[in-house]
Amino acid sequence: MITRRLLQTFQDFRRWDVNAQIGFVIAVVLAVISGVVASNGSDSLRTPATIGAMGSVIAAQVIFMWGNRHMVTPYTQAQRAFIAGDFEKARDILGPLYEQQAADYKMLTLLGNTLRQMGLLDESEAVLSEALDKQPNHYFPLFGFGRTLLSKGCYSEAVQAFEKALSNGGESVIEFDLGEALYRDGRIDAAIPILERVYAHLESESHRQLMAHYLLFQSGQGDAPSAAMIREGILYWQNYAELFASTSYGEILNQDVQLMRQMLE
Repeated sequence: MITRRLLQTFQDFRRWDVNAQIGFVIAVVLAVISGVVASNGSDSLRTPATIGAMGSVIAAQVIFMWGNRHMVTPYTQAQRAFIAGDFEKARDILGPLYEQQAADYKMLTLLGNTLRQMGLLDESEAVLSEALDKQPNHYFPLFGFGRTLLSKGCYSEAVQAFEKALSNGGESVIEFDLGEALYRDGRIDAAIPILERVYAHLESESHRQLMAHYLLFQSGQGDAPSAAMIREGILYWQNYAELFASTSYGEILNQDVQLMRQMLE
């Protein structure tokens, strides 16, 4: 672990600007010289040498932080790529860390979620299972695991994962996924109150609000979603239907998308 950190520090140092590299080296050298003088010099030199050593160390720390001002962790880099929809880049960042067994549960969860977004469901499930081995009760990997199980058509198992995520501090928006998983599992009576409760909190996520509205309508609760709502959110579900076309979930989504398109006619 120490060797890996030293190697990462050296690799970061090589990416600093030249002035920061030179300044850091000078500060370290001065700190070493001052330390030697403070330890072995005459009494008259020890006090100023000690002060000089402390000042050099502080200067080295400041330069170190300045040199790393543009550096971000691999997790942050992958997270930014994921948010931007560049899943291949996110995988390429986290994949080597996974192979080197250097990924923590957050990296494993993000990698598992990335693989799911690439349609690699078996690989996603395997990586997320490893994340849960490290943090079995953390809502973050539990939620990702549930999403992958749902995408595979493993509805009962997905329900269990979502329920556990919520009981371990997961955000209330996960209730939508729980409601959908219950609906897909045929437990419509259990799904309805959950979808009704979470519906009002989905205004910023038009695709989820559309599906919640649609599922409630299909359950006999309320009117059909409006044309504007369908147009705003249907593309997300169409893409998912295509991405998971080989699973029962993808097939059902495709049927839902076709019915929503008929509502537009």
